[in-house]
Amino acid sequence: MKADDALYEKMIMDMGTTASKFQTWWDKMAEKYQWETRDGGNWEINFDTNEIF
Repeated sequence: MKADDALYEKMIMDMGTTASKFQTWWDKMAEKYQWETRDGGNWEINFDTNEIF
């Protein structure tokens, strides 16, 4: 395996790990603050006002 291939594989693994941690954080916050959920829905943060939509 070339160095470029190894770096690419590491990047893919890191992206997967980060996405998983990101989703876990959203799930914990949704449970903690009782945010409404719906299938296919998403939340957004307004960093200027700190509001969650």
